[in-house]
Amino acid sequence: MEKDVAKRLVMAKDVRECLLYLERGEVDGGFVYRTEALQAKQAQVLFAVPPALYPKIVYRMGLTGTGSRNPQAVSFYNYLKGVEAQAILLKKGFKIK
Repeated sequence: MEKDVAKRLVMAKDVRECLLYLERGEVDGGFVYRTEALQAKQAQVLFAVPPALYPKIVYRMGLTGTGSRNPQAVSFYNYLKGVEAQAILLKKGFKIK
């Protein structure tokens, strides 16, 4: 049975490519991040992998030493911490700490 499934797998280079295959109907199913799945226009979520089966996915934000001296980088960093950006991130399915 495993060999039958393995022969049918299509490997995508990343989550975006996997979602593209799904959106075009080129595959029957795929695994993507929830935040990506929420952007899908033609695909729908049929199954969520239980969180106990994978490590928590965390996107961290910070400035490098060089970035902290760049006014545009600092401005963007501050924007991402603001109410407007936080609302956008929540709308796109991210959880904010």
